Amino acid sequence: MNPIRPATPEEVEKLKKTSDLTPTSVVLAMDGENGTDFAVVRMVTELDPVYFAEGSSTARRALFIWGLENMLRFQGSGAYYFNVAVDDEPWQKAVTKWGAEQISTGPEFRFKKVL
Repeated sequence: MNPIRPATPEEVEKLKKTSDLTPTSVVLAMDGENGTDFAVVRMVTELDPVYFAEGSSTARRALFIWGLENMLRFQGSGAYYFNVAVDDEPWQKAVTKWGAEQISTGPEFRFKKVL
């Protein structure tokens, strides 16, 4: 089994188009007989989960997020990640209008592994 190594600058460059690389990202690689496997490791700020009241309007949600964003900004965060339910199209449209970028390209299951 080959050791895990830092990816070369050329390898990182190839992954930029399909990876959300941040200033804290580290790309690791493991070579094998069928090619090289890569993993992007990054430390990020997340608002996950965020619970909105059932009748919470888009305006109220926006005000809540605006306040949280200001707190994160003052703490030095340059970005944050969050999830929006696939079936909540009005909220997807709102966050996109306000500058959020959809990172996932398809439905995904999110997992957690305790180390």
